[in-house]
Amino acid sequence: MECGACALNCQVQAITVNSGVGCAAGIINGILKNTEPTCGCSDSKSNCC
Repeated sequence: MECGACALNCQVQAITVNSGVGCAAGIINGILKNTEPTCGCSDSKSNCC
């Protein structure tokens, strides 16, 4: 979901989350629009995944 809660709650700081549109949102939008799920990760300007 990329909300960042896992990173904030990780006691050993083993997880980092980059902000972005979120791959979960991309997958859900793909399902709703009946298109290929995407979050823009193939775009060189995006770092959502």
